[in-house]
Amino acid sequence: MKYRSRFMAFLLGLSFITVLPSLAPAAGAMQVGGVQVPDQVSVDSHLLTLNGAGVRERFIFDVYVAALYTTIKGLDTSTIINSSEPRSLRLTLLRKLDGATLVSALNDGLKDNNTEQELRELQRPMEQFTAIVDAVDEGVPGDTIALDFNARHVSVAFNGRKLGAVESPGFMAALLRVWLGDRPAQKSLKKALLGQQ
Repeated sequence: MKYRSRFMAFLLGLSFITVLPSLAPAAGAMQVGGVQVPDQVSVDSHLLTLNGAGVRERFIFDVYVAALYTTIKGLDTSTIINSSEPRSLRLTLLRKLDGATLVSALNDGLKDNNTEQELRELQRPMEQFTAIVDAVDEGVPGDTIALDFNARHVSVAFNGRKLGAVESPGFMAALLRVWLGDRPAQKSLKKALLGQQ
């Protein structure tokens, strides 16, 4: 069974995004878009702290909850993007989606936040990343995906099952800039992930 569009659906809607305010934390978690977002997650034996979370909405539909985890809460954007410390972007799908247009949408986000030269240098890792997500099929509400970053690579897991990893610091930074760059898909989502709202 293929999993491609399932993974792609999580990142679908890099445009037309609205962030809903999150509710107060309760019992080690916060409620965001009806999803319990834990205050901490473990990545490669490192305990990461929730930096911020928000709901992605495309048109009138809630698409997924995004939660960013870092070693230290409240770091500036550049430090988060370029750090060699562990970081994680956790996504929880809120609706069933066909992800056929995801690669195009992701490429748009990369183009908005990287120069043509940087994009040429990213061609091979992007191809590797695309090959990994080729295994992802249609997603349903409650499905989760983790993009875990460290000094060497970004690894991709779907519903807790690791699908693969891409070793490229440049690609990792470019991928994070889709959400956190100078021209993010949605400024309010960037603020939410940075814990600024």
